[in-house]
Amino acid sequence: MLLAECSGIGPAWQEHLTDEYYDENGQIERLHYVDMSVVNEYFSNSLIRCQTEEFGALFNVAETVEKYGTEEAINLIGVGFIEFVMMDARDLGLSVDDFASWVGPKSKQTWLDLEQGWFGPKEESKKEQKQ
Repeated sequence: MLLAECSGIGPAWQEHLTDEYYDENGQIERLHYVDMSVVNEYFSNSLIRCQTEEFGALFNVAETVEKYGTEEAINLIGVGFIEFVMMDARDLGLSVDDFASWVGPKSKQTWLDLEQGWFGPKEESKKEQKQ
């Protein structure tokens, strides 16, 4: 679903499939988290170039999977996509609020949960807990 929303990802995806999966017998073993790295690299490059036209569609897919996906699909979106975006954004000094026009409520909550898991509660949350 994510691939369908990334119009420019085709060549990178084909190269990835050839490099990662085809063994000498032509057999394919799919590793979904490795597959997600192609989407993540595309997203990261788009973010750096400020080419965000596809972000709404990508996060709509993430939101749909978070609402209706299997447990495996939800984990893949959360850890394989949203966590990557969160870390990439953090490296650039961005937060979930900078993605507010694209991120849906379930994806935002996943982002915040992952962020808290990695870095602990935000300062505002710490102050609220003390009161």
